[in-house]
Amino acid sequence: MIFSPQKIAMQQNISGHLHTILGVFAPTPRLEQKNISQKILTLDDGDQLSLHVIVGTSNTVVCLFHGLTGSVNSPYMKSTAALAQAQGHSVVMCNHRGCGDGMFLAQHPYHSGSAGDIAAVLKWTREHFAQKKISAIGFSLSANALLLLLSDKKFEHLTKPDAAIAVNAPINLAGCAQMLKMGLNRFYDRHFVSALRKNISARRVQGVIKNNFKIPENCTLYDFDKHYTSPAAGFKNREEYYHQCSTHGKLENITIPTKVLTAANDPFIDVADYQKAKYSSAVEMKILKTGGHIGYLQLKKNHLGSYRSLDQLLQNYVSDFSQNN
Repeated sequence: MIFSPQKIAMQQNISGHLHTILGVFAPTPRLEQKNISQKILTLDDGDQLSLHVIVGTSNTVVCLFHGLTGSVNSPYMKSTAALAQAQGHSVVMCNHRGCGDGMFLAQHPYHSGSAGDIAAVLKWTREHFAQKKISAIGFSLSANALLLLLSDKKFEHLTKPDAAIAVNAPINLAGCAQMLKMGLNRFYDRHFVSALRKNISARRVQGVIKNNFKIPENCTLYDFDKHYTSPAAGFKNREEYYHQCSTHGKLENITIPTKVLTAANDPFIDVADYQKAKYSSAVEMKILKTGGHIGYLQLKKNHLGSYRSLDQLLQNYVSDFSQNN
């Protein structure tokens, strides 16, 4: 795949890197831990997910899904949960397969096409919060999986949310994996692969993972998807995984109210993929000039006690949904 000079320049955008890296450390609304309970959800194939649940008083449940190598303890998950909690909403935070305190509950991998797992969490939520409306928020990897659930016709029979928000979704998986191999993005690439390797190693030691796929030393995420993700998840090869699970060509199929948010200077997600995509009337697309990858820093503290504009945006989105349903 050949990338234009404009794409390379975008990838090297220092502002995008600063938002991405410093956003992890920015002060965020504090999540009250005392009211959180853990629930275990068993999937159809026997793997299990760890859910962290907060029971609120409003008519809304907010389901949160993290990105690659993340968990319910990722800063963006905790801050968004805190915002929902403060509004009185119920919250269901999902640890994907093998993540967080669910590390040893699943042998199969989670990936950018884990639409079925998201649907299973939404089904569980509907069963346990029968009278409430559900808003689902996916970040990065989960944002694409959420969009896949909403846009791919093969998932029409699965449980959907009443509204959805996708933040910095890698809607073109092949393009994203290629961008991660370039320049300063190798920092993120090495971080992702290192964390994934450690996770797999720990689960193998515990006998959780049964397969023996070989992962080359010093490989990129692009290589990792070839040697591990795609075969372990049941795809014929990496190309099939990327083709079936990318959503940039499917967004016009969405019928559920959906907010899609990204930043023009996300270091490893090409904004051009969003600009070229076709959207249904149910989708509201918002491209911010700056924000990096789930960073969205601002110089002044907002009324939420946060230095991230993302927190304010998500609170507004959830509040509008709750008040209008």
